[in-house]
Amino acid sequence: MKLAHPDWNHTLEWDSLHPGSLVLEHPLIYRAVTEDLVRQERGEEGVVVLSEGSHLCTLHHEGILVRDLWSVDVNAKKLLHGVYRCLNQLIQEEHYDRLLEMQSQMTALLEKVSEETMLPLEWELPEDAMPMLKAYGVSLEEEEDLLGRLVDMVRLSNEYLKSRFLILIGVRSFWTEAETEAFCRDLAAMAVPVLFLDPVEQKRMEGERRLVIDADQCELSFP
Repeated sequence: MKLAHPDWNHTLEWDSLHPGSLVLEHPLIYRAVTEDLVRQERGEEGVVVLSEGSHLCTLHHEGILVRDLWSVDVNAKKLLHGVYRCLNQLIQEEHYDRLLEMQSQMTALLEKVSEETMLPLEWELPEDAMPMLKAYGVSLEEEEDLLGRLVDMVRLSNEYLKSRFLILIGVRSFWTEAETEAFCRDLAAMAVPVLFLDPVEQKRMEGERRLVIDADQCELSFP
């Protein structure tokens, strides 16, 4: 992965085995880059360029952006919909007879209710299991531990949304060095590159690639 900015002379490169760290000590630069990434996450254009080889990466479709550890939610609408798609496909391919059986039972129930109430009811059976999954409120059990919940969210996003990289903004200060290193090992095992974006420097991990834009806007690169 590579991050470039039109106002900077240096780029930052990292991969799943070598975490990236972008330290922006000037508050206005830190805020501007954060706002830029948030816009890109929403699908809007930005000036920060993310790439992998010759491929330009879109944060909206291919990345995960986390700005607040307490807002990490494995049942977020986008991720849960990806899980639903997978479950629906499995039901269609492996358990279609059970789905037809449930639809038949529902039809019989509606016919009985229509007869008892003498109401001319009409209904339309769904073509797949998606409405059933939503009606039953199918969701994923969440880890209580913040770090474990984030690992789960990344794993699920990688599997069900094909997310390729993770950017964490301002969260490294909440972890110990041991927790940060353990988290990076978990992501390396999933082959998911992680970039930490922070306003202050933390102790460098072994193999970490770092770019610092200090308070005087001087660039310091640590490959």
